[in-house]
Amino acid sequence: MRQNERNARRIYGGTLACAVLLAASPEAHAQSPTSQRAKGIVGGGMLGGELVLIGEAVAGVKPGWAYILGGVAGAGGGAVAGYYLVDGSTGKGPSFMLAGGIALAIPAIIAVVSASQFQPPENYRQDVAPDEEPPLEETPPAGARLDLPTLDMSQAFTGDEMQKYGVSQATEVHLSLFRGVF
Repeated sequence: MRQNERNARRIYGGTLACAVLLAASPEAHAQSPTSQRAKGIVGGGMLGGELVLIGEAVAGVKPGWAYILGGVAGAGGGAVAGYYLVDGSTGKGPSFMLAGGIALAIPAIIAVVSASQFQPPENYRQDVAPDEEPPLEETPPAGARLDLPTLDMSQAFTGDEMQKYGVSQATEVHLSLFRGVF
């Protein structure tokens, strides 16, 4: 038997097997009650947790453990509510719950991060920006200090140097890795 005939028989046999399997499959549904219940549970859990987290953020809660505890309790309550709120006739309720849970995810994250971010104490001294630092000719303030690295861009040559050496202007990038005043 030639190679082409063998390949043709394999293709024919595979197509026949697929047709038999598809013809014998049971009736298919796009939405089953199980998927609606899963949407209700997941959507309810997301909504419950997010609503509790947003409420805690509005109240100004600071400790992280309170957000964890409240989020888990809210998600659990929402999941139980989503399990029992699934109606058998349409899939709109669970779908809306899931969509609402997805839509509130980003606002809940932003609310929690904004409410629990670090607030400096009243006696906090703001560091001076690199543009506002005194020139090096001035005497530094008393006491030792270390500065963070700074990035500075400047022209490589002055107008006189460009004329004298016949070079074109270039930009230099200066990165100070360590700077200290003692």
